[in-house]
Amino acid sequence: MRSAGRLLLATAMALGLAGGLLVGLPVAAPLGLPVAAAAGADTFVTGATTYVLDPAARMVHVSAAMTFRDTKADTSTVRYYFTGYRLGIQKEAQAVKVTSGAKVLVSTVTPATDAKTGAAYQILDITFTGRVYHGQTASFRIAYDLPDSGPRSDGLIRVGPAIAAFYAWSYGADAATVTIDLPAGFTPSTQGDALKVTTAPDGSTDLTATGISDRTRWFAWITAQRPAALTSIPFAVPIEGQPEPVEIRAFPEDQVWPAAVRAQLTSGLPVLGRLIGLPWPVKGTLVVSEAYAPLLGGYAGLYRQGDQPGQADTINITEDPDPLVIVHEASHAWFNADLFTGRWIAEGLADEYASRALADLGRSGYDPELVQPTDVAAFPLAAWPAPGPIDEPAAAAAERFGYNASWAVVRSLLTEIGETRMAAVLKAAQARTIAYVGRPPAETYLRAGAAPDWHVFLDLLEQVGGSHAAEGLFRTWVAGPADQADLAAHGAAIGTYAALLERGGGWLPGAVVRQAMAAWDFPAAERAMAAAASVLATRDRIASLTGDLGIATNDELRAAYESASTSLAPAQALADAQLATLQAIAHGRATVGAERDVPTTLGLFDAHPEAELAAAATAFEAGHLVEAQADSAAAERLVGDGPAIGRQRLLAVAAGLLGLFVLAGIVLLFLRRRRGGSRATVQAAATLPASRGARPQARRDEGPLGPWQHRDGPGPPGP
Repeated sequence: MRSAGRLLLATAMALGLAGGLLVGLPVAAPLGLPVAAAAGADTFVTGATTYVLDPAARMVHVSAAMTFRDTKADTSTVRYYFTGYRLGIQKEAQAVKVTSGAKVLVSTVTPATDAKTGAAYQILDITFTGRVYHGQTASFRIAYDLPDSGPRSDGLIRVGPAIAAFYAWSYGADAATVTIDLPAGFTPSTQGDALKVTTAPDGSTDLTATGISDRTRWFAWITAQRPAALTSIPFAVPIEGQPEPVEIRAFPEDQVWPAAVRAQLTSGLPVLGRLIGLPWPVKGTLVVSEAYAPLLGGYAGLYRQGDQPGQADTINITEDPDPLVIVHEASHAWFNADLFTGRWIAEGLADEYASRALADLGRSGYDPELVQPTDVAAFPLAAWPAPGPIDEPAAAAAERFGYNASWAVVRSLLTEIGETRMAAVLKAAQARTIAYVGRPPAETYLRAGAAPDWHVFLDLLEQVGGSHAAEGLFRTWVAGPADQADLAAHGAAIGTYAALLERGGGWLPGAVVRQAMAAWDFPAAERAMAAAASVLATRDRIASLTGDLGIATNDELRAAYESASTSLAPAQALADAQLATLQAIAHGRATVGAERDVPTTLGLFDAHPEAELAAAATAFEAGHLVEAQADSAAAERLVGDGPAIGRQRLLAVAAGLLGLFVLAGIVLLFLRRRRGGSRATVQAAATLPASRGARPQARRDEGPLGPWQHRDGPGPPGP
């Protein structure tokens, strides 16, 4: 089970209690000579002690059957004897009674304190029924009770239907046995000297120790639990509008604890749910149990997650129902290793949100103790180990530092970014989404395949929460010496990344950049960001050209840039191709728009290079770069071919005109020749004789009717 806890601020209970004292009582001899004090060599004492747990009576019944034998040899002048016996018993012992057979022996009990250890105990003085001389034996039985000290007391004895805790001493300085009888249903655990555990067929348990030769050093601490005897109180708490099952399990003899815990959970859990902003993560019923403080190892409360299907999450809280402890432990339903690894994150969040929830309920004033990173007990919070027994002052000091430093760091962060943005941080952590978000949906991979740790927490605080103080806090309180170089590289890379985002103007880096940043692989991230900056530089040149040319851009380059997962080379190649295409179109426009001479104008008379350029622009906007370049090249070819075509056309026109002139000359010559031949014919006809039958011809009139027209009708003269 994974667990988180709240430190018990009271001094941890010392279990190494001192044993009782054993001395002989010297009594004056008849001759009035000094009597030597009894020593180990002077007596031989055996004892068989039994501790019987009686949960119904809420006490432990103790019985020690003892035998005292005088082993001190007499001298020729002195006869030694003993009239009684003195020993130490537990300070909690009540109803002390000493018997020998059916006779009750005279005994007195006096409180005492050990001069060396300061441990309290009681001195039991027993008076024998008579003198015990050398070689004689006195047998007697000591009986007393160890009553339950009650919940929330300073006593060491707890006895009830569900819990028992007490310490055992042995009696019998030279040979002793101890037996501890537990009723059925109790499961024991012990500290101190070894005890053999035997379970009877009826379910009862015996713990035994034999062969004890030095009772002043023998000690055992026994705790026994019977969970089935706990009082069960099921109820539901509305969290974000949904009733969630909770079960309180309390000691039957304690009425205060369950009432206080139920009231605090009923009011505190809904506030926690609202402040944290995450769904209730517990599957099934949350079980909150009352616990005897020493069983928690110095902690006031412990939260344990159920690791197996059907295993409930449980909270154990000491008999002192402290409000901060209750709400702190309840918040571990959210703040645990499922959200972040790193104990300090869970504990810091738990303390701060618990204090905020209590303040919301009108119970303010919960603050971390002042600690410094230079304190003797200080350590990098990232190195805070899992909870362990607080069994020495150094461990207690380290735990106090860990709790208070974690709380102070989280309080500073929440004060800076606020609850709303911290809720966004927590949601991203729960969803396992990357801190460096590109086009949605956000990727769910994490740093180098690891669980979310303080590196991820820092990234989320900065990128999702907008924190500017987080890196400094982490540098001072969280990171160890080996992490400082990484933090410096992180800070430099964050600056480069921020500049890249600003230059992108809404274009978000692809995973090739963001994954390297999330993995804290800053050399790879810097290389990828340099490549991304090159793409953006080319994009800016493209934007300038499209603005000049009046051509619209498409989202193809942006998509290539933002979707780059392993390399930006394809995006750069596309950017270069777009730029080259625009440059070709620009060159084509310059060529087509240049001043034209006569041959060029004549050559382009029936050509349309502007249409080719328009087609090139349309193709570019559609992302058809090859077609756009072909159209632009076609426009340039038309213009380039224009002069030659124009000259050809000029030559053709000249040749045509020349042909027309030649033809006209030929026609004119022909006409002239024809006209000369007609005159000769007329003159010859005038000399013909009349006998030939020729009729008289009219005289040629070269007036308006023409040289060959007759006024009476057309036609030339006959032959």
